[in-house]
Amino acid sequence: MQPRHVWTAGGLTLTALVTLLVTRRQSLALEIIGDLWPWLTLGAWIVLTLTGMWLAGWAWRSWRRFVAALVAAVLLGGLGAWALQPSAPRLGVLRDREAWFEAHRADFTAAVARGTRSDAYYGSRLPDDLRYLTIDGRFSVGDGGALFFPQWIAIPDDAGGYWYSPDVRPAGYDMYGMWCEDPVDLGDGWWSCGM
Repeated sequence: MQPRHVWTAGGLTLTALVTLLVTRRQSLALEIIGDLWPWLTLGAWIVLTLTGMWLAGWAWRSWRRFVAALVAAVLLGGLGAWALQPSAPRLGVLRDREAWFEAHRADFTAAVARGTRSDAYYGSRLPDDLRYLTIDGRFSVGDGGALFFPQWIAIPDDAGGYWYSPDVRPAGYDMYGMWCEDPVDLGDGWWSCGM
């Protein structure tokens, strides 16, 4: 492989990682890029895969190259995984949904007060500093004016998350195609459902 190809592969990989990090962290970039995010992710993984394949071919010639390629592959894999992971606060949802909610209860309450309500199916965007509270940075208005903060969304439909419904238990409310069954009372009008 020519040295210029090495620089091209490295530059494309670095560009893909920087693009992922910028689009994941900056709300302005999210507004500009919008629905292109899955395609950027796919493109970044293709670039990372091709770079890894090139490293494997390059490393086949000697054991020193193999060690260097292994170190580079581990670094690229680690950087790629770090760039594509959900933001750190969301990781707690997988461990203990009630504890995570309690740790961020004040932010959820602020989101109820500060969020702009929309009739759109997936709702409206949360304020920049509160977008980490949901999987897509949005919350929606559900049945009876209850507010839904999705923690996961499946394709083509279904979701699970937190409901703010101070007057009524949200059993039977629509969560993007899945019905809320057996909601867990978190107190003060907050409920957990589908998690």
